[in-house]
Amino acid sequence: MARRPNQKNDTPSEVGANIATARKRKGLTQRELADLMSVKQQSVADWERNIQSIGSNILKQLSDLLEVSADELLGIKKSPATEDKLTGKAWKTFSEVQKLPRKNREEVLNVVKGYISSKQP
Repeated sequence: MARRPNQKNDTPSEVGANIATARKRKGLTQRELADLMSVKQQSVADWERNIQSIGSNILKQLSDLLEVSADELLGIKKSPATEDKLTGKAWKTFSEVQKLPRKNREEVLNVVKGYISSKQP
């Protein structure tokens, strides 16, 4: 299928920016992502700055680790759940809360809910 000139679904700059956004949303540094992928931190930096292109195997690995579709990384379509995902420190914190015993998890959630309801008009 021929691509129209004004169509920019998978421009290199968009792919790199999408990788960086997904990585940050997951609360990972470039080094942490590189360690998870068994690559050098410089490779991640190069992908994000569009200096080095990514192959299908790397795209699949990024998609799995960052919990986004390959289409989202390529800029073809946006994942409907993207806005619902926790970001950065919040995601890491609530991942740790999930490891607590049930009673402790409920206590943490009650504190958070109470705080949120006290801040709403």
